[in-house]
Amino acid sequence: MNEQMYIDLLEKELVPAMGCTEPIAIAFACAKAKEILNDEVVQVDIFASGSIIKNVKSVTVPNTEGKKGIQSAAAIGIVAGNPDLSLEVLSKVDKEQIKIMNEFMEQVPIKVHHLKTHCTLDIVVKLASKEHNCVLRIQDEHDNIVYVEKDEQVVFDKSTSADNKDLLDQIEFSMQDIFDFANTVDLEKVKPCLD
Repeated sequence: MNEQMYIDLLEKELVPAMGCTEPIAIAFACAKAKEILNDEVVQVDIFASGSIIKNVKSVTVPNTEGKKGIQSAAAIGIVAGNPDLSLEVLSKVDKEQIKIMNEFMEQVPIKVHHLKTHCTLDIVVKLASKEHNCVLRIQDEHDNIVYVEKDEQVVFDKSTSADNKDLLDQIEFSMQDIFDFANTVDLEKVKPCLD
């Protein structure tokens, strides 16, 4: 494998995130779904793979004053998340938004369902307002939106065909290859990945 493939892989895999990535993925999915819904949310359903449910259950969600769990991640994503910031979706949350999140959690049912799936990382968010609904799905990577639906109309459907295979799945390398790359690469070439 050539040096540029390693650099491309590092650029793809090393993305900034705020806190543990599982609750951040839920917050991001909910923030993006809320943006698409573009209306007041009255119902929230989160369907998640077993590993997501297990990992988020006891992890503190960033910028929530110590709240834990899927419901907190969903609520803060809906009321204060900025989906344009991807995995830093909660980086700009303020005290007033935390207050709004707490009120939202008291007023709006947030139901969590186990999603039977072959994917370890699989999240489906369903939001409803009085007049509209939105479904958004993230799979395989914490910010990889693969499906969006609004008012029962498919807006986006990213096929999981071989054409869309992950870069990591397309390349073969050994521990020796990685070791050689790490010892020979010009650090200036990988510095942007680490900033």
